[in-house]
Amino acid sequence: QGAPLAARLIVSVLPDSISQHIGKQSMEMLDRIALQPSKLSVERQQQLQAHFAPLLTAHPDLPLRVHFRHAPSIGANAFALPSGDMVFTDDIVALAQDDNELSAVLAHEIGHVEYQHGLRRIVQNGLLYWGLFAITGDISAASETIAAAPALLMNMAYSRDMENEADDFALQQMRHQAINTQHFANIMRRLTGNSTQHTSRTGRLLHMLSSHPDTAERIRKFEP
Repeated sequence: QGAPLAARLIVSVLPDSISQHIGKQSMEMLDRIALQPSKLSVERQQQLQAHFAPLLTAHPDLPLRVHFRHAPSIGANAFALPSGDMVFTDDIVALAQDDNELSAVLAHEIGHVEYQHGLRRIVQNGLLYWGLFAITGDISAASETIAAAPALLMNMAYSRDMENEADDFALQQMRHQAINTQHFANIMRRLTGNSTQHTSRTGRLLHMLSSHPDTAERIRKFEP
Protein backbone atom coordinates (compact mmCIF):
# COMPACT_ATOMS: atom_id res chain seq x y z
CA GLN A 1 0.00 0.00 0.00
CA GLY A 2 2.99 2.34 0.35
CA ALA A 3 3.41 3.25 -3.32
CA PRO A 4 -0.31 3.85 -4.01
CA LEU A 5 -0.57 6.02 -0.90
CA ALA A 6 2.53 8.01 -1.83
CA ALA A 7 1.16 8.50 -5.36
CA ARG A 8 -2.16 9.72 -3.96
CA LEU A 9 -0.39 12.25 -1.71
CA ILE A 10 1.85 13.55 -4.53
CA VAL A 11 -1.08 13.88 -6.95
CA SER A 12 -2.98 15.93 -4.36
CA VAL A 13 -0.34 18.68 -4.56
CA LEU A 14 0.24 18.69 -8.34
CA PRO A 15 -1.03 21.71 -10.29
CA ASP A 16 -3.98 21.09 -12.63
CA SER A 17 -1.78 22.13 -15.54
CA ILE A 18 0.06 18.78 -15.26
CA SER A 19 -3.15 16.79 -15.81
CA GLN A 20 -4.15 19.03 -18.71
CA HIS A 21 -0.73 18.71 -20.37
CA ILE A 22 -0.66 14.92 -20.04
CA GLY A 23 -4.24 14.65 -21.31
CA LYS A 24 -3.54 16.85 -24.33
CA GLN A 25 -0.38 14.93 -25.25
CA SER A 26 -2.16 11.60 -24.79
CA MET A 27 -5.12 12.63 -26.93
CA GLU A 28 -2.78 13.76 -29.71
CA MET A 29 -0.87 10.48 -29.59
CA LEU A 30 -4.04 8.39 -29.62
CA ASP A 31 -5.43 10.39 -32.53
CA ARG A 32 -2.22 9.66 -34.44
CA ILE A 33 -1.96 5.93 -33.83
CA ALA A 34 -5.31 4.46 -32.76
CA LEU A 35 -8.24 6.83 -33.27
CA GLN A 36 -9.98 8.24 -36.34
CA PRO A 37 -12.71 10.87 -36.68
CA SER A 38 -16.08 9.51 -35.60
CA LYS A 39 -18.42 8.22 -38.28
CA LEU A 40 -21.43 9.10 -36.12
CA SER A 41 -23.57 11.84 -37.63
CA VAL A 42 -23.23 15.31 -36.17
CA GLU A 43 -26.84 15.04 -35.05
CA ARG A 44 -26.19 11.79 -33.18
CA GLN A 45 -23.13 13.24 -31.47
CA GLN A 46 -25.10 16.32 -30.42
CA GLN A 47 -27.93 14.10 -29.17
CA LEU A 48 -25.53 12.14 -26.98
CA GLN A 49 -23.79 15.28 -25.71
CA ALA A 50 -27.20 16.62 -24.67
CA HIS A 51 -28.05 13.28 -23.03
CA PHE A 52 -24.74 13.35 -21.12
CA ALA A 53 -25.13 16.98 -20.03
CA PRO A 54 -26.78 16.32 -16.62
CA LEU A 55 -23.93 14.02 -15.58
CA LEU A 56 -21.25 16.38 -16.88
CA THR A 57 -22.72 19.56 -15.37
CA ALA A 58 -23.14 17.82 -12.00
CA HIS A 59 -19.35 18.20 -11.62
CA PRO A 60 -18.55 21.86 -12.37
CA ASP A 61 -15.19 21.49 -10.60
CA LEU A 62 -14.01 18.94 -13.19
CA PRO A 63 -13.05 19.97 -16.77
CA LEU A 64 -15.05 17.14 -18.35
CA ARG A 65 -15.25 16.75 -22.15
CA VAL A 66 -16.65 13.86 -24.20
CA HIS A 67 -15.16 12.96 -27.59
CA PHE A 68 -16.38 10.40 -30.12
CA ARG A 69 -13.90 8.49 -32.26
CA HIS A 70 -13.96 5.69 -34.83
CA ALA A 71 -11.51 3.01 -33.65
CA PRO A 72 -11.99 -0.39 -35.29
CA SER A 73 -8.78 -1.74 -33.75
CA ILE A 74 -10.05 -0.95 -30.26
CA GLY A 75 -13.67 -1.97 -30.63
CA ALA A 76 -16.39 -1.08 -28.13
CA ASN A 77 -14.61 1.06 -25.57
CA ALA A 78 -14.63 4.18 -23.46
CA PHE A 79 -11.76 5.63 -21.47
CA ALA A 80 -10.81 8.75 -19.55
CA LEU A 81 -7.60 10.77 -19.62
CA PRO A 82 -6.25 12.70 -16.59
CA SER A 83 -7.34 15.99 -18.18
CA GLY A 84 -11.03 15.07 -18.02
CA ASP A 85 -11.17 14.20 -21.72
CA MET A 86 -13.25 11.04 -22.15
CA VAL A 87 -13.42 9.07 -25.39
CA PHE A 88 -16.32 6.91 -26.57
CA THR A 89 -15.72 4.78 -29.64
CA ASP A 90 -18.37 4.46 -32.33
CA ASP A 91 -18.51 0.74 -31.55
CA ILE A 92 -19.57 1.24 -27.94
CA VAL A 93 -22.29 3.63 -29.11
CA ALA A 94 -23.46 0.93 -31.54
CA LEU A 95 -23.26 -1.75 -28.83
CA ALA A 96 -25.51 0.18 -26.44
CA GLN A 97 -29.21 -0.63 -26.67
CA ASP A 98 -30.19 2.40 -24.60
CA ASP A 99 -28.47 5.78 -24.26
CA ASN A 100 -28.64 5.36 -20.48
CA GLU A 101 -26.20 2.46 -20.86
CA LEU A 102 -23.74 4.99 -22.26
CA SER A 103 -24.55 7.33 -19.37
CA ALA A 104 -23.66 4.49 -17.01
CA VAL A 105 -20.27 4.08 -18.71
CA LEU A 106 -19.79 7.86 -18.59
CA ALA A 107 -20.49 7.91 -14.84
CA HIS A 108 -17.79 5.25 -14.37
CA GLU A 109 -15.27 7.22 -16.44
CA ILE A 110 -16.05 10.43 -14.54
CA GLY A 111 -15.18 8.43 -11.42
CA HIS A 112 -11.72 7.76 -12.83
CA VAL A 113 -11.29 11.51 -13.42
CA GLU A 114 -12.70 12.47 -10.02
CA TYR A 115 -10.27 10.20 -8.19
CA GLN A 116 -7.37 11.01 -10.56
CA HIS A 117 -6.73 7.33 -11.20
CA GLY A 118 -4.80 7.85 -14.44
CA LEU A 119 -2.49 10.45 -12.94
CA ARG A 120 -1.98 8.35 -9.82
CA ARG A 121 -0.86 5.39 -11.96
CA ILE A 122 1.56 7.63 -13.89
CA VAL A 123 3.00 9.08 -10.67
CA GLN A 124 3.25 5.64 -9.09
CA ASN A 125 5.25 4.49 -12.12
CA GLY A 126 7.87 7.22 -11.55
CA LEU A 127 7.50 7.76 -7.83
CA LEU A 128 11.05 8.96 -7.15
CA TYR A 129 10.96 11.65 -9.83
CA TRP A 130 7.49 12.88 -8.91
CA GLY A 131 8.45 12.87 -5.25
CA LEU A 132 11.39 15.14 -6.05
CA PHE A 133 9.10 17.46 -7.98
CA ALA A 134 6.60 17.56 -5.11
CA ILE A 135 9.41 18.50 -2.70
CA THR A 136 11.48 20.87 -4.85
CA GLY A 137 8.94 22.21 -7.36
CA ASP A 138 11.47 21.51 -10.12
CA ILE A 139 9.42 19.99 -12.94
CA SER A 140 12.56 18.84 -14.78
CA ALA A 141 12.80 16.02 -12.22
CA ALA A 142 9.61 14.52 -13.63
CA SER A 143 9.97 15.67 -17.24
CA GLU A 144 10.90 12.22 -18.57
CA THR A 145 7.91 10.54 -16.96
CA ILE A 146 5.65 13.30 -18.29
CA ALA A 147 6.98 12.66 -21.79
CA ALA A 148 6.35 8.93 -21.37
CA ALA A 149 2.88 9.41 -19.85
CA PRO A 150 0.82 8.96 -23.06
CA ALA A 151 2.47 5.62 -23.81
CA LEU A 152 2.12 4.58 -20.17
CA LEU A 153 -1.59 5.40 -20.16
CA MET A 154 -2.09 3.18 -23.20
CA ASN A 155 -0.26 0.30 -21.55
CA MET A 156 -1.75 0.46 -18.11
CA ALA A 157 -4.76 -1.15 -16.53
CA TYR A 158 -6.43 0.25 -13.44
CA SER A 159 -6.09 -1.70 -10.24
CA ARG A 160 -9.09 -3.58 -8.91
CA ASP A 161 -9.42 -1.00 -6.12
CA MET A 162 -9.55 1.83 -8.66
CA GLU A 163 -12.18 0.05 -10.77
CA ASN A 164 -14.26 -0.57 -7.65
CA GLU A 165 -13.90 3.08 -6.64
CA ALA A 166 -15.09 4.22 -10.10
CA ASP A 167 -17.95 1.68 -9.96
CA ASP A 168 -19.10 3.00 -6.57
CA PHE A 169 -18.94 6.54 -7.91
CA ALA A 170 -21.01 5.52 -10.95
CA LEU A 171 -23.57 3.79 -8.75
CA GLN A 172 -23.94 6.91 -6.62
CA GLN A 173 -24.21 9.23 -9.64
CA MET A 174 -26.75 7.04 -11.43
CA ARG A 175 -28.96 6.97 -8.35
CA HIS A 176 -28.62 10.73 -7.99
CA GLN A 177 -29.64 11.23 -11.64
CA ALA A 178 -32.45 8.65 -11.34
CA ILE A 179 -30.85 6.38 -13.97
CA ASN A 180 -31.70 2.69 -13.53
CA THR A 181 -28.46 1.05 -12.40
CA GLN A 182 -29.38 -2.09 -14.39
CA HIS A 183 -28.16 -0.19 -17.48
CA PHE A 184 -24.57 -0.51 -16.23
CA ALA A 185 -24.95 -4.25 -15.71
CA ASN A 186 -26.49 -4.66 -19.17
CA ILE A 187 -23.72 -2.93 -21.09
CA MET A 188 -20.99 -4.53 -18.98
CA ARG A 189 -22.33 -7.96 -19.95
CA ARG A 190 -22.36 -6.98 -23.61
CA LEU A 191 -18.85 -5.49 -23.36
CA THR A 192 -17.56 -8.69 -21.80
CA GLY A 193 -18.87 -10.74 -24.70
CA ASN A 194 -17.71 -8.19 -27.24
CA SER A 195 -14.15 -7.91 -25.90
CA THR A 196 -13.21 -11.35 -27.17
CA GLN A 197 -13.83 -10.14 -30.73
CA HIS A 198 -11.19 -7.41 -30.48
CA THR A 199 -7.88 -8.93 -29.51
CA SER A 200 -5.54 -6.45 -31.17
CA ARG A 201 -2.85 -5.08 -28.87
CA THR A 202 -4.40 -1.62 -28.67
CA GLY A 203 -7.84 -3.03 -28.04
CA ARG A 204 -6.69 -5.16 -25.14
CA LEU A 205 -4.72 -2.36 -23.53
CA LEU A 206 -7.46 0.22 -23.60
CA HIS A 207 -10.41 -1.99 -22.77
CA MET A 208 -12.05 -1.14 -19.45
CA LEU A 209 -12.55 -4.85 -18.71
CA SER A 210 -9.15 -6.06 -19.93
CA SER A 211 -7.53 -7.13 -16.67
CA HIS A 212 -10.52 -7.72 -14.44
CA PRO A 213 -11.82 -11.26 -14.26
CA ASP A 214 -14.15 -10.21 -11.43
CA THR A 215 -16.60 -8.64 -13.89
CA ALA A 216 -19.52 -10.76 -12.62
CA GLU A 217 -18.93 -9.44 -9.10
CA ARG A 218 -18.87 -5.86 -10.38
CA ILE A 219 -22.09 -6.38 -12.34
CA ARG A 220 -23.98 -7.73 -9.31
CA LYS A 221 -23.43 -4.42 -7.51
CA PHE A 222 -25.57 -2.66 -10.12
CA GLU A 223 -28.46 -5.08 -10.29
CA PRO A 224 -31.52 -4.01 -8.26
